[in-house]
Amino acid sequence: MDDGKVHEKRFVVVRVEGKTATLVINSEISGFIRARAHMMKCQVQIDAAAHPFMDYDSHIDCSRAREYPTDEIVDQLVRNANWVLGRISIDMGREVVAAIKASATISPAQATELCASLSTELGLLACISN
Repeated sequence: MDDGKVHEKRFVVVRVEGKTATLVINSEISGFIRARAHMMKCQVQIDAAAHPFMDYDSHIDCSRAREYPTDEIVDQLVRNANWVLGRISIDMGREVVAAIKASATISPAQATELCASLSTELGLLACISN
């Protein structure tokens, strides 16, 4: 996470080029986000029934992408292969793409990159950011 500490968190990887771009999965939506309508519209519910790697229904925060050096991510995943949990569904991917496009806190250029990468990975049509 951004504070430099290791947290037990789940992420959706949306792009792996130079840096790895991720979206955080939260079990609860924070009060900070709930108080901001522009951020709430970017919270995508991921249900455990359709995603067996999830222990319970949660939310993908599509209001902000976090980037990490890809070589560090690869090193961590090689050492901890059990951290790779599964793939989101195509329908979930479509919802994530729509939420990224609606984000007021992700630049249009980054949104276009993220959506194109995620769309290609999921076999969706490439998207164009608003």
